[in-house]
Amino acid sequence: MPAPITVLIVDDSRIFRNALALSLGEEADIQVLGSVRNGKKALEFLKNQHVDVITLDLDMPEMDGMETLKAIRRLNEENRQAPPMGVLVISGHAGSAEDLRRESLAAGAFAYVPKPIALAGELPLERLRNAVAPRIRSWPRQRCLTPGPPALSPASPPPCAAHADRMDVILIGVSTGGPKALHRLIPELCRFCDLPILVVQHMPPEFTQSLAESLSTQCTHTVVEAEEGMDITPKTVYIAPGGRHMLVRKHASRIRIQLSDGPPEKGCRPSVDILFRSAAPVWENRILALILTGMGRDGTQGAATLKRAGATIFVQDEASSVVWGMPGSVVAAGLSDAIFSLDAMAGAVRQFLSSCVGG
Repeated sequence: MPAPITVLIVDDSRIFRNALALSLGEEADIQVLGSVRNGKKALEFLKNQHVDVITLDLDMPEMDGMETLKAIRRLNEENRQAPPMGVLVISGHAGSAEDLRRESLAAGAFAYVPKPIALAGELPLERLRNAVAPRIRSWPRQRCLTPGPPALSPASPPPCAAHADRMDVILIGVSTGGPKALHRLIPELCRFCDLPILVVQHMPPEFTQSLAESLSTQCTHTVVEAEEGMDITPKTVYIAPGGRHMLVRKHASRIRIQLSDGPPEKGCRPSVDILFRSAAPVWENRILALILTGMGRDGTQGAATLKRAGATIFVQDEASSVVWGMPGSVVAAGLSDAIFSLDAMAGAVRQFLSSCVGG
């Protein structure tokens, strides 16, 4: 059995520290090694004891969470011989949760969880455990695949050998700001990559046909609006038709497009989640998924399915995104393998695929 993931809890509330330790104590693969009341005490603890994950509050006396987060980042940089310690921010700090999440990730945290509100004087332990334990488990995977916490500016792509000896397909999920991003990225991908590329761009009917035609004039590969029953072949880009879900299904040795008029998911049709979920059993760990600029959370649930299949997931960074909703949600869920600016994405994909024997 692998060694448990070790944790240090940092929070000025003794009640919350005890509640979190109690809830994590139910997890056989997680071990709480310490519990301290502020950042100063945390740094004293870390001088003598290395941990895998630090859970960190933001509002604390003497040394607050942001200052502590930056100090831990420096510790990781100074001690490169040891595995980097990940920081999971759990905060009830007043203000916008989205702003706090962004600020925490920018400072080096690998994920952010809003602190559950106590009901009738009691902390909801089960809800706390369900929110925190999966994030803690995501850190060892991220640590192995990137040279540091993925929220730190752009990481090198992980080696393909960590996943599979080849990639068979590239999946792209994108929404707000997508057409411009796709026009910059896909022609670059086509210059070096023969893999089929499947794209879900949130658009109403009729607009996706125009998008495919416009991309076709810039790409060396064929770009089409997907149709029912199409075979998925190399050197082809498939755009999900507006207003319809795009799925993939395997028929003997052939993989084909299937379209659906099923209900929207998270208000979206086509849905990134639906494409990703259908692709996971077809290509398993031979998938590279790119989550680009877009509003909302579409793609996060599907990304979780892809990760369970062993796929690789790159996301666009906040600075180059029109809206960092979709990519930010995947990062916050601990599902991204690396983060890149839009301009760096094609180069990262090329480097990643070149490390695959059959890529």
